[in-house]
Amino acid sequence: MWHTFNYSSYEYIKGSAPPGVDNTRRPILQVELVAKARRVSIRSVLDSGADHCLFPLSLATELGINLGISIVAEGIGEWRMGMGSVLLEVPPLLSVGVTAGFTEKLERIKVGVLGQRGFFEHLDVLFEYSNGLFKLRKPRKR
Repeated sequence: MWHTFNYSSYEYIKGSAPPGVDNTRRPILQVELVAKARRVSIRSVLDSGADHCLFPLSLATELGINLGISIVAEGIGEWRMGMGSVLLEVPPLLSVGVTAGFTEKLERIKVGVLGQRGFFEHLDVLFEYSNGLFKLRKPRKR
């Protein structure tokens, strides 16, 4: 069964968009992160081009996560991040342990990134940008 969500209006940070453009639509989902009996909720953008799930560094501290190895990821720019284990929940669709990146790069916008490992590998995702919708479901058994 598909669960349908609306795209969210997303305001650009001043100076980060072309002239005359103030906002855009993005597939943003409220997710829960759980570690050591602590829970936080964060709005997170679905990014099929991201390899990993990423979150603001301050959430690792708030959740009491000891960050293990630190890596430098390349893509659009260079991202330094500490990797840590967290339970990612999207009720009622997903509750899975993931190794996620925690980075200072997301502190300013306070939005998470849901990537291939930890999110897309566990759900079917359908984007309907023209309708302002995205859909999620548990994969069908093959």
